[in-house]
Amino acid sequence: DVTAERPAPAVLFAGSLLPVKNVARFLEAFAFVAARRPEASLRLAGTGPFRTELEARTLQPDLAGRCEFLGELAPPALAKEMQRAALLCLPSVSEGWPNVVMEAMACGTPVVGARVGGIPEQITSDDYGLLCDPYSPTDIAEKILLALDKHWNREKISAWGRRYTRDDT
Repeated sequence: DVTAERPAPAVLFAGSLLPVKNVARFLEAFAFVAARRPEASLRLAGTGPFRTELEARTLQPDLAGRCEFLGELAPPALAKEMQRAALLCLPSVSEGWPNVVMEAMACGTPVVGARVGGIPEQITSDDYGLLCDPYSPTDIAEKILLALDKHWNREKISAWGRRYTRDDT
């Protein structure tokens, strides 16, 4: 249900906790977001070798109590997280055609995605999400703040996201 009531804004990351996914820089950006939007939280779905290091970073005062590591989620649980999230952020420094972007949009969730790989072909309009510079924590944060303040047409986002299936890509 893409029209489900959403609690305080949660930004969702879903992916492997690897350097290419740029989560360390994303945490830096989210600290900036949290200072301006104290009600915002960050939820991280996925596993990887950098989880312990990233968890340690979230204990620092600028992020303490704002971040939750969800671990690996089964597809139905991940879809529920996507539906509840204010937005999905994928700040990777390299990507092909990440399925997670279309999956989030199919759930009616806008995406802040890095301007790399196939992501600009997925987020073709600011009706569906916003593109950011993955090397700039400031730009990532600014796009997240813009996305949190925007009134999104989640039905339109969902229709766009459902246009593509795994078989299509």
